[in-house]
Amino acid sequence: MPLTRVSHQAAADDRMRRDIPKSALLPGKECAIIMPAEKGSHHERGLNVQETDRLLEQLLKKLAPLSQADGPVLAAIDGRCGSGKSRLAGQAAAVLGCSLFHMDDFFLPPALRTPERLAQPGGNIHYERVAAELLVPWSAGKPVCFRPFDCHSGGFGPPVQAAHTGLALVEGSYALHPELYRYYHTRIFLTCSPAVQRQRLLEREGTAGLARFQARWIPLEEAYFQTFRLPERCDLVLDTGRS
Repeated sequence: MPLTRVSHQAAADDRMRRDIPKSALLPGKECAIIMPAEKGSHHERGLNVQETDRLLEQLLKKLAPLSQADGPVLAAIDGRCGSGKSRLAGQAAAVLGCSLFHMDDFFLPPALRTPERLAQPGGNIHYERVAAELLVPWSAGKPVCFRPFDCHSGGFGPPVQAAHTGLALVEGSYALHPELYRYYHTRIFLTCSPAVQRQRLLEREGTAGLARFQARWIPLEEAYFQTFRLPERCDLVLDTGRS
């Protein structure tokens, strides 16, 4: 299995396998995906089966050629919260049999959250650690090992280890931060309308969670997108839902 955690949720694996259309599976590819426990509730309820199949097909057209490469390859899936990044990236990784990493595992720890750092667009992600512990070793064809940040405790969880297997996907907001952009062979941006985003976040997070996203996380994301001219700098832009 490409990505190994010391502990993981078998139920999340089962849900992800059931979501993948049988016709999408590639011959000889293992249909398995390891999802962090905190990601299990982030599958976008607003994406129906037909939409998911269509979007997954477009993703695979872009990513499948990379999965055949002999050397190290990295692809990023960035985009707006509620656009389906976790779900679609998980399905694509399972179909392609490649490793999948999550930007949520590299959130900035409390000790580094200075006013100067948080004033930077995209400064709330620990991009230095993403590069040093994930993108640089993977690009060099070396195994990866890092401890994911735990947003609930403010500390770090058990190690994540991944043997180099060719293609790796990195999904999540800030994956295409300027300090990380150059490491990727393909850059993908997922978006949706504000109305669709609001409905999906309401279903996923509840009323209080939606309010937090609208007050803090959405403005931070939008400032990052505008400052660094995403999505126009990406190779593929997918609209996962319109109002």
